[in-house]
Amino acid sequence: MLRQDSRTLAVGYESNRRSLVRQLEPQSAVTETDSLFTFSGGETDSLFTFSGGETDSLFTFSGGETDSLFTSSGGETDSLFTFSGGETDSLFTFSGGETDSLFTFSGGETDSLFTFSGGETDSLFTSSGGETDSLFTFSGGETDSLFTFSGGETDSLFTFSGGFDNSHIRCSGYKQRDGVNKQH
Repeated sequence: MLRQDSRTLAVGYESNRRSLVRQLEPQSAVTETDSLFTFSGGETDSLFTFSGGETDSLFTFSGGETDSLFTSSGGETDSLFTFSGGETDSLFTFSGGETDSLFTFSGGETDSLFTFSGGETDSLFTSSGGETDSLFTFSGGETDSLFTFSGGETDSLFTFSGGFDNSHIRCSGYKQRDGVNKQH
């Protein structure tokens, strides 16, 4: 059931990729993208690429290579998710982590889908040092919406380090809770 839900989620992202990518207009030389997601310093030709990573599939994290859905820094995968130094008996295991659910990263705790190293989550994604009550948080970021990348803040779908700003992308000191923009 969890595996099916994960695949459905990934397929949903892929189905929206072509329309959403048209809205991604990089405002900083730090980040490059030709698809849905590119993280700081990354390159992507598919859905997700994290800093310093390369991908030809859905997800690649910093320094990683993937021929499947997810691979994190230094890791290789031939299944859905395996991160550097990790072992998995389920969908996701990240470096040094163990999981009995969808996602657990090294040093993380999870009561939902994703936890990254050192992070805590009560929703889908939390990465190292981040906090989230929604889908994605990456290193050093906070989010109550879909995505926050390293050092970024978001009140909409995407925030990359160095920033994007259009109808679906917010950054630069704003975040949104309960539909209200707040500067901080």
